[in-house]
This record gives sequence, structure tokens and C-alpha cells, in this order.
Amino acid sequence: MQKLTSKQLCLCGLFTALICVCAWISINIFSIPVTLQLLAIMICAALLTPGLATMSVLAYVLIGLIGLPVFAGFTGGVGKLFGITGGYIIGFIPAVYVTSLMVHRCRFAKEEGTGLKLLRYVVAMAIGVLVCYAFGTVWFMIINRQTVAAHNAEIATMTDLMQQEAGGVKSAYSLGQVLGICVLPYLPFDALKIALAAVLSLRLEKAVKL
Repeated sequence: MQKLTSKQLCLCGLFTALICVCAWISINIFSIPVTLQLLAIMICAALLTPGLATMSVLAYVLIGLIGLPVFAGFTGGVGKLFGITGGYIIGFIPAVYVTSLMVHRCRFAKEEGTGLKLLRYVVAMAIGVLVCYAFGTVWFMIINRQTVAAHNAEIATMTDLMQQEAGGVKSAYSLGQVLGICVLPYLPFDALKIALAAVLSLRLEKAVKL
């Protein structure tokens, strides 16, 4: 295993801190807050190698796992990470790896112009966001079905009056409902984040060159 240099360690720590700060910047428009986490993660993916970028995001997730309030809404802990929307946070890990891999390994030409490089960044980041959403959506549906099944099993032994107080039998969300809650409303915001991340990455790549 190649030993990390001081510069590489500092950059990993810097991007981990940047993700934490961006997670705190949130707008409560929908049921799940709109944050800038993905903006920081996409820049991290573009500027660092796949291994270093993954290390930075993994450190962020682990910091939240031990209870520090680094997730959206100044939250953290096992309950948040493994809750119904925790899959989107864990999905940051494969998302940053895939994005960084595409940015650094998939070249359109040996001598790219600014336009081609920007396009490569945008395509890679868009695919990374889709990876995150795919992971988080599957996670959401699994937890939702488990929760609904547990609820229905519990009220199956109750009297009619107790069932009414408990809310009665529930149905799990369909894929379309989950996409409508967790994905579709956020796509315009993510498009803006991708565009901004791509432009900023182009401006910063010389300063962060490893």
C-alpha cells in the first residue's frame, strides 16, 4: 500500500471538513432538506484520486456515525445513518468513487480542451448523483417495507378500537412514490450543484494538483 503524503492527508481532511460544512447549509423546502453535501462531494471527486476522494467521504460518514452532528440539520449518530434516509448518506461513498474514477480514467482525448473537460466533469458527476440516488432509494424502500410490516404485525393482535388509534393497516410506498418524495423534487437543485461543481473544479484543479 502506498504511503500517503502530508499534502494528500491534508487535502483529505480539508474535503471532509468541507462536506461537513456544506451539510449544515440546508433549506427545508421538502420533507428531506436540500443541502450542499453533493456539491462538496462532486468537487472532491473531481480534484482527488478515486482512493483519496473515497477516503474523504468515508471519514465524513464515520464522523457522523460516532455521533458528531455533521449530517443535515446538525444531526448524527447510528439512528440517523441507518434510518430510512440514511441510504442517501451511505450512497455518497460509491457515488464519489464512481465519479472520481470517471473523471480521472475516462478521457475523451489525450489533449482535452476546456469544453471537453467540463463535459467530462458534468457527465461523471451526473452519473455519480444517480448512483447515490439509486443506493438511497433502494435503502429507503427496504426500511419502509420493514417498518410497515412490523407495524401491521403489531396491530394484527389488537382490538378494532386499538387499531383505529394506532392508525390501522398501512401500505409500503411504491417505487414511484419514493421517487416523488426523495428524488424528483431535488433534481433541479442537483443540476445546479453539478454545474457549479464542474466549473469550480476546473478553476481549482491546478491549485490542488497532486
